[in-house]
This record gives sequence, structure tokens and C-alpha cells, in this order.
Amino acid sequence: MPIFAAVWCMACGQVNYTPDGSDFERSKKEDETQPTIPQEPIEVPASCANNYQAPAQLCEEVSSVCCGPQRAVIKDVLDGDTARLGDGTSIRYLLINSPEMNTSNDSDPECYAQIARDYNAQLVLNKEVVFEYDEECTDQYGRLLAYVRVNEGLVNQLMLEKGYAELSYFAPNDACKDEFESKEAQAKNDDLGMWSACD
Repeated sequence: MPIFAAVWCMACGQVNYTPDGSDFERSKKEDETQPTIPQEPIEVPASCANNYQAPAQLCEEVSSVCCGPQRAVIKDVLDGDTARLGDGTSIRYLLINSPEMNTSNDSDPECYAQIARDYNAQLVLNKEVVFEYDEECTDQYGRLLAYVRVNEGLVNQLMLEKGYAELSYFAPNDACKDEFESKEAQAKNDDLGMWSACD
């Protein structure tokens, strides 16, 4: 039954995640000081990041989608490729690397770091996002590795398209590698973002 459901979902091409709590379990702990921004339900079209198209209820049967939550509210944005949930879980965006803010070593931010961080925050801060996973669940620092989806699309890909991040591939997480390589090449060719502003 789980295999049939996963195949059916691949064929349907789109999963609508509604905010009524029917397809996931919300955290009981809410941050009252930073309310979640009201938003439309996030549509999840078939893409390189979710080629299995497994619905949330199959999480226990399909291990590749059980790295972490199916969706959650982002409560902090550290830079262009890292965010944090209300419970302290750090989310490292798969396949991209943005300029460093250098907050941990008191150095000045790298070129375009603040712009990349601000754009990431504009997309996700205090909003509910959908997480999609690849082969490995965490990196060497214990951060959850994910493709992060909002209504505008995959944040990972949007960062590449605008020249706010570069491709950063570490095997075996390659579900979106070819597509992302193309987006990065186009941004470079068009001199977008850091590709024209930074040495």
C-alpha cells in the first residue's frame, strides 16, 4: 500500500499542504513574540527535490522523507543558506553556499552576505515552509539538510537564480544537482548578484 500511494502521488504531480493541521502535527510550543505571518497554503509541485512525491503520512514507510519535519515555521535566519526553527534546530539548505556573515568570528561579512541573508529572510522568516530531503539527513555540524519550499518555489534554487549563492555539492545529495548547475550557470552568464558585485 505505501508503494502504491507513493507511485500514485508521483503521477498526480502536485500536493497541496493545507494549514489546518490535517497532514502534520504542529508543535505545542509557540513563540508569542514573533507571530507566524499569514500565508496561502504551500503548493508542492513535482520537482527534482521531491521526485518520490511521498505524502507526509507515508513518512514512517519512506525513510528518505523522515529526516525531520515535513513543515515548520522558520524563527531565525542566519545567512543566505542557513535558518533555525523555534526548537533550535538548524536547517542547512542543500546544494548551495552563500557568502558568510561571519557572526561567529567577529569579522566583517563577506561580499553580498547581508543581501543574501536579507533575501532569505524575506522568503522564510516567521513563515511556515515545507522541507524536502535528499540522501543524507545531517551535515558534520549536526544541521538538518533540506530543500526549503515556499510559495515562490525552492529557496535553494531562488538563491542560485538571483546570484545570491553558488552551487555546493557534497555526495550523495544530488537530487537537484543538474538543475541547480544550470541555474547557477545562467546567473553567472547574466552577471547577477554576487557574480558582478564580488571579486
